[in-house]
Amino acid sequence: MRWDLLSFESLKAYPWWLVAACAGVVLAALLALIARPLQWALYLCLGLVFLVIMGGFLAWLWT
Repeated sequence: MRWDLLSFESLKAYPWWLVAACAGVVLAALLALIARPLQWALYLCLGLVFLVIMGGFLAWLWT
């Protein structure tokens, strides 16, 4: 792997606002990709907590 490909020297040729806007778009896309699985994990955890509470309540009623 060539480390000069990861250099930020080439970005100095562009206006700072364009680089900032592109970085913002990339960060927003990464956040969207991370947020979707986290959202479904939260729903799953809340559903499991609800099932455990309902199961405990039903076990309490039957005893």
